[in-house]
Amino acid sequence: MRIEQEKIQLAPLNLQQVGIAGQIVGSYHKMNFPVVPWLMTALEMMQQNKSIQEIFYHFLSKGSLVSFVTLKELLHFLVNERLLLNPSFINYFQTELPILETAKVKASPKSSTKPPSDQQTIQQLKELPFMRALSAPIQNFLFEDMEILELPPRTQLCQIGETERSLFILIEGEAAVFKRNSTGRVEKAATLNNGSVFGEVGFFLGLPRTAHVVTEKKSRVAKFVGDSDVLDNLIKKDKAQQMQTRLWLIHALLNSTLFKNLADECFDSLIFSGEIKSIPKGRAVITEGERSSNFYVLIQGSLQVSQKGKPIRELNQGDSFGEIALMLSQGVRTATVTAQSEALVLEIDATKFYRLLSENLFMACEFEATSLQKLRDDQKRWA
Repeated sequence: MRIEQEKIQLAPLNLQQVGIAGQIVGSYHKMNFPVVPWLMTALEMMQQNKSIQEIFYHFLSKGSLVSFVTLKELLHFLVNERLLLNPSFINYFQTELPILETAKVKASPKSSTKPPSDQQTIQQLKELPFMRALSAPIQNFLFEDMEILELPPRTQLCQIGETERSLFILIEGEAAVFKRNSTGRVEKAATLNNGSVFGEVGFFLGLPRTAHVVTEKKSRVAKFVGDSDVLDNLIKKDKAQQMQTRLWLIHALLNSTLFKNLADECFDSLIFSGEIKSIPKGRAVITEGERSSNFYVLIQGSLQVSQKGKPIRELNQGDSFGEIALMLSQGVRTATVTAQSEALVLEIDATKFYRLLSENLFMACEFEATSLQKLRDDQKRWA
């Protein structure tokens, strides 16, 4: 289960005293954390064993959004002060960069591989949505060279920057994904559970790894390898629209400063939550001052952003827009975005966008930081 959906378990807290003092004072490191009114409400909900997702939707139902960055800082503080008791939260916040220094052992096919003779496992893998999206020739290619790895905790399967072309599926167990955030710091971005697919960017596109992946529990992992020339030829011949669109989107997201550091499961959340739309040259996708509730990622083409009738910047592959209206300006568009050429965009409606935020704390914090920076830039421009 994602930490965002897990019922929070707090140590006993005197919330009345917290409200009077306007801060929480930790009992372990003796640090303090300022508590504004909305955080007080969040703490009360945590004490009632509500999840991050439930807290998010509570505020959304009241017409407001939580600050994901502040909420994450509060959760981290509670973990450090031994006030948040969930093992998964403790693991999430305390298993950051240091584990990578002790997890250098790579999976060794010779010592940890079992023949892929388990037909039940193979059938289970074939039924995953990811596998069903692939053509039969690519599926057959994958299973010809599949290995089943039995791995102990702290085994590193992927490393940022490496170019090995292998694909993994977590059959049983748990693994952590570590990414660089917008500040360049490596931190835990996601926890992978049964059925999670990772390594697909390097496998299908031959690009360097964008994440460290390390097992956190004893895990059973399917590893797919194969001749890269054969794979590239199969991909070129594969005419399945879903596969083609998936690769377009991955290319676009990898070109984005906002999305390139997301975990693979966040990629999947984005890709399968939206609708691909073609925008003719000259058409406005959104218009300044209007109310609308969609978020967009530019897949192909070029868009121009203008404010008060004046061009301010150009959007290219991987750039996103529309999140300010959804997060900061109560649904009012702060700019007009027009297609300079025929363009292809991923459109995600507000309901799905908010669900993405509620399910991906790492991604929500990145969105919030980027939206605030864009808004500050706009305010400076017209000051």
